Amino acid sequence: MDSLYVILKSLQDNSQSTQYLSLVIALLAVSFGPILSYFSARLTIKHQLSTFKEQLSTQISIAERGIKSQVLSKNRQDWINTLRDSISEFVSILYMVSKAKLSEHEEKLKAERLFNLRLRISLLLNATEDDHKQLEDFLEEGMDYYVRRPTKKTPQRPFKEIRLDIVDISQKILKREWERVKKIE
Repeated sequence: MDSLYVILKSLQDNSQSTQYLSLVIALLAVSFGPILSYFSARLTIKHQLSTFKEQLSTQISIAERGIKSQVLSKNRQDWINTLRDSISEFVSILYMVSKAKLSEHEEKLKAERLFNLRLRISLLLNATEDDHKQLEDFLEEGMDYYVRRPTKKTPQRPFKEIRLDIVDISQKILKREWERVKKIE
């Protein structure tokens, strides 16, 4: 019987230590659970914030490129329109002057406009591109035609050839630039 008492007593002591152990584990779980949850949540928030910053940066970059492309495309389109209008007016004045008898006043007005257009076109062209240089040469030839007016003593290339050369090279330049606008370069 003594041995039964000792066994029951030891079970009772084990039961108390098990209860203490359970209590300590419960206290640890209650204490460290929120701490672990806090650090886990903090890491998750840092990761989400980092991901959000990357996404925002990417979206800003895409938006900036889109805006830049739109502005560049609009500016190039304006350049094309200005160049085309200036060249067509230049050629039409040259044509009119070559065909019509103008009064001195009309002649002076046309000359001023022609020189103004010639300068505007030059400023619109890129002096480093071959076809732009070629257009410059044809425009200069057109100006020479206007200033010198061919006579039997000083023959020049016919105006029709000069006009066709100006139109042809202008169309090539404008076509190439239009293709760049369509590609949004």
